This record gives sequence, structure tokens and C-alpha cells, in this order.
Amino acid sequence: MQHQKEQHIEYFEQLTDASLPAFFDSLDEQETEQVRQFIDGVLEKERTGLDSLFESMSQTLKYIPNFILHALTVRYISPPVAARITVKLVLKQALSVADGLPPEFIGETAVYMENDFAAIFLEGLPKKKAKGIVDYLMQAHPLKLLDIFAHTNQNMFKLIKPTKTFLAQDVTRMSELRLRVLKKIR
Repeated sequence: MQHQKEQHIEYFEQLTDASLPAFFDSLDEQETEQVRQFIDGVLEKERTGLDSLFESMSQTLKYIPNFILHALTVRYISPPVAARITVKLVLKQALSVADGLPPEFIGETAVYMENDFAAIFLEGLPKKKAKGIVDYLMQAHPLKLLDIFAHTNQNMFKLIKPTKTFLAQDVTRMSELRLRVLKKIR
């Protein structure tokens, strides 16, 4: 029973870039299931119709040379939109576009990606570029870094040089998944 509640807590954590409020600890498994169903319904309503828009945008981007995409992306496409388009692209194309973008922009975009996809994406980038993104996420979005690294291969952990601030995070509010990743980083 507790295992299902922990899965729900991990799901909630991955929806935000912050620790969960303390009241989640007092919820039982059935209550966390109800909250999850409610959140899923809200997200479904908000995303209705957008998937086809992002699919169309990704199809259009295939015909624009990367050097033009590099100039336009940072200036006119926000990270949440970039994330939604990226997951619709063929991974090879997404990686080639990303290679010309600043690590900070890619890091902000990764915040809005599903963690497993963000892990695959990071693994596909050149090591120097991936290292810059990891360093950025460690400073700006440390909890998201933990969420992404729960899905990466062991070689990616070599890119992490944890800072004192990163290691000093409050672990009392972290899920078991985040704690396991943090332990691997230390």
C-alpha cells in the first residue's frame, strides 16, 4: 500500500520544481490516488488540442536550417514551448538543433520535458554540452536534476561535480527516488 503512495508522491514531485507541501505526508494511498486523478484531469483539459499544434510546428521545423533555428529559438520560442516541440521531433534532429543553443536555454527547456525523455536527450548530446546543462540544472533546478538523473545511465553521473549548495539540500521532504539519486551523486 505504501509503495503506491510513494509512486504518487514521486509523480507529484515531477510536476513541480519544488518540494511538496507537508500536508501530502498526511494523505493516505486512496487520497493521493484521488489527487493524482484530479491533476491528470486538469492537465488533460489544458493540453487538449495543443499536441496537434506542436506536431505541426515540429514538421515545419524540419525544413528550416539549423543556423536559422538557433537564431530564432532563443529569441522567439519559450522553454515550455521548445520542450513540447522537441519531444515531437526525431531525436537526431532535436540533438542537432540543441547543439547550437546555450546550455541555459536547454536546461530551462529540460525542466518542461518528461524526465525519461530529458535523460535520453542529455545522453545524446556531446559531453561538453551535456556538462554545461548539468551544471546549470544543479544551480537553477536541483530537484529537476535529481528527477532526470533517476533515468540516466551511470556514465552520466561522471558529469556531475556537486556544489556545497547542491549537497546541502533539505532531504526531509524528498521522495525515496530523489534520495537514491542524491546518494549516487555524493
